[in-house]
Amino acid sequence: MPEKDTATYSWFMERRYFSLVIVLTLVILSTVTFFICYRHLTTRTERILKEDRSDANLLSLILDQRFKRVVAVMESYSHRPLLLKAVRDKDVEKATVHLISLAKSDPGIDILIITDKQGTLWTAYPERPEVIGQNFAYRDWYKNVSKEWKPSISDVVLRVVREKDLAVQISIPFFDEKEEVIGILTNTQRTVSLNDFFKQIPVDPSTSISISDRKGQTVYCSRHHVEKEIKYYPFQSGMNKAMAANINTFAADDPDLKGSKRYVSFAPVGNIGWTVFVGRDKRSILLSASAYYIQVTAITFLLFLSVVLFLAYSRKQVTTQQIREQLQAEKIIRAGYERHKTYIDMTMQLAWTTNDKGEIVEDNPSWSQYTGRGYEEIKGFGWIEDIHPDDLNHVDKIWKKAVTEKSLYETEYRLRRYDGVYRDYLARGVPLLDEDGSVREWVGACIDITDRNQAEKQVQRQSKVLAAINRVFYETMIAESEEAVAKTCLKVAQELTGSKFGFIGEITPAGFFTTTALSDPGWETCRMPETKANVLIKDMVILGIWGQVILKEQSLIVNDPVSCPDRVGIPEGHPPLTSFLGVPLKDQGKVIGMIAIANRESGFTAEHQYDMETISIAFVEAIRRKKAEKEIIKLNAELEQRVMDRTAQLNDANKELVAFSYSVSHDLRAPLRSIDGFSQALLEKYGDNLNEKGKTYLERVRKATQHMGRLIDDMLKLSRITQAEFKRRDVNLSNMIRKITKTHQMDNPDRSVDVTVQDGVIIQGDPYLMQIAMENLIGNAWKFTGKEAHPKIEFGTTVMDGEIACFIRDNGAGFDMAYGDKLFGAFQRLHTTSDFPGTGIGLATVQRIMHRHEGRVWAEGEVGKGATFYFTLPA
Repeated sequence: MPEKDTATYSWFMERRYFSLVIVLTLVILSTVTFFICYRHLTTRTERILKEDRSDANLLSLILDQRFKRVVAVMESYSHRPLLLKAVRDKDVEKATVHLISLAKSDPGIDILIITDKQGTLWTAYPERPEVIGQNFAYRDWYKNVSKEWKPSISDVVLRVVREKDLAVQISIPFFDEKEEVIGILTNTQRTVSLNDFFKQIPVDPSTSISISDRKGQTVYCSRHHVEKEIKYYPFQSGMNKAMAANINTFAADDPDLKGSKRYVSFAPVGNIGWTVFVGRDKRSILLSASAYYIQVTAITFLLFLSVVLFLAYSRKQVTTQQIREQLQAEKIIRAGYERHKTYIDMTMQLAWTTNDKGEIVEDNPSWSQYTGRGYEEIKGFGWIEDIHPDDLNHVDKIWKKAVTEKSLYETEYRLRRYDGVYRDYLARGVPLLDEDGSVREWVGACIDITDRNQAEKQVQRQSKVLAAINRVFYETMIAESEEAVAKTCLKVAQELTGSKFGFIGEITPAGFFTTTALSDPGWETCRMPETKANVLIKDMVILGIWGQVILKEQSLIVNDPVSCPDRVGIPEGHPPLTSFLGVPLKDQGKVIGMIAIANRESGFTAEHQYDMETISIAFVEAIRRKKAEKEIIKLNAELEQRVMDRTAQLNDANKELVAFSYSVSHDLRAPLRSIDGFSQALLEKYGDNLNEKGKTYLERVRKATQHMGRLIDDMLKLSRITQAEFKRRDVNLSNMIRKITKTHQMDNPDRSVDVTVQDGVIIQGDPYLMQIAMENLIGNAWKFTGKEAHPKIEFGTTVMDGEIACFIRDNGAGFDMAYGDKLFGAFQRLHTTSDFPGTGIGLATVQRIMHRHEGRVWAEGEVGKGATFYFTLPA
């Protein structure tokens, strides 16, 4: 330190001031450390409690979805026609078949019972003879489900039979076709099943999970066993206070921890009144951050120590200045040496020098350090002994060529390290020439390229694996069976690993193993008859070396099968086994089969195992897709058959309806004609004998019979619409409308109607049916404008909701939109017959015609301001 600085800070060099500064530094650093630790604890507590609330919400959602799934399955069974019939008839045998099927669908189901509407039990699975005929209307589950006849989940109850543990009862009512309750399906599930359920959900091990029902009774607790008795959740009162304060986390004294605080986060489970609690000991949060406190304390201590050392160093700096200046030059030299050494080490280079012939004539430290051999061992051509023997010829050729041409020497070879391990190196050397052009020496370096070569091999291997996966999935798209996919998968597995043969098989429902694909070389080297071999590879007992893959549910490499303790021998004529690699096939965590390859000349490695496990995942996915494809094809076929059956039923029904319509019309016409004829005869022959009131009665009888005849005619026309042959072609609606309105004008010469028709409106439809529809719509407009002084009828097109709609608009009587839903109903009228005659069939006919065209029709109107009828047809 310069003399000026020394004089300026001379007070600091005194011992008392020096000690004071150290004490102040310690106080400041301790205060800052305490604040940092406290702040970290507060932030960590908030974050952890937030995570606990998220876990509680997630667990409540998972539990809610679990109950909804159980309820959905039970509801699906409650709608099965055969089960409904069995419940209605109280057929125990048929109902039990469905109960067995339902029990198999959910391992959590313990007991299934069916009662009648009054709660009397008449069947159960498993069978419970002692309770058959008993009435359970007093039980909570019956009261809950019968309150609104909706699915119900009960509070936890202690069972008094069988295991005598806690259980939950889920009840679903049965409804018949009249929506009347005919029985109740109740599913008793033991709460012990929740242990296995929640063990599958990853949560923080320092937390505890509890569930309470509507009464505050503990359904599940990860801290205590509550399967055999009903206990109330100890923190229920704390939850009630927290809910009143609209918060989801509270702290309470934990009796199990001798008064220590426990944080509890909670979330409701759907709308069933249950609650999920996630608890955490307050001390666990403090302990979880202990590593951080230790680090902060250590950093503070090191910082304090650094300050002390800096201050001490400053006091000594003046006295050491001269020494530092003397050592400066030495440091520069040493830094240059270290820089050079670091460069060599960082680039993993081995520097070397030789004479013009390639002999080492001076020490090469980096080479000796790497190989572990001293100068006496590597001098001359002794360094060649460190090169792998298989690479010597190649290296010798490259070296001689470089010496002859005095050019760059570059080659790759394997170099033995001090521990005997060979690593890949890239060697490069250049000749240093004298003035006469002769080589004075060679200078070079060797760079470790082992990692690079391994990376390249890894990329090549992954490319092969991806290509193999693509082949498997491509086979899935073109293959007709799962066996073909399995054969392709086995083939690519053999090619990928260089194995002689292999097999793929599946576990049968009976627990045996059946081979689905066997490599061709496996058959060629097999000396037993093929018929016998085909029998042996079906329904095999799972044992031996290959059986360990399935039994232990993990991959297995055996490169010395003879000495393997699990070996049970091979059948006579079976090819000898020299090496083995087996990988289990897993679908959703369950082993469904395995893929195995064997007899690779140099045995199998972990890389082969990884590749095979990757292939197995792709194969399982391919098989899953193939099965789904088959299922879709099956469902489509079933759907097509159902459509055909339904179409045939509809055709039969339509034929019966037509026959009925013709029969009714024929049977009704004869009496109507008689009534009308005799009424007319009475008026003509005996009219003088009747007073005016009698004549009026006869006239009303004749009008009623004539109106009835028109109704029958219109009804027949309406039924013919659905039976008429449909021929789609171009229809010029503009020309059709003009002809219809012209006919109306000729039939009513005393009326003058302003008709506007848009040109060129052409649609695709049946000409005959469209003629009927347009006649009804125009006739409707013509009729309801009959009382207008200046009647107008307009036909045209417009765009509505992105599609072209045709319309017929008039300024006639209109209608009230409140009754628009009745407009297209058969025999529905919004006006009296005396005002506007008609039968109410015309618009119903129009609607049926539009439906046959796969189109739609609707109307808009206002009383006294006319109506507009719109219709759309597919292009």
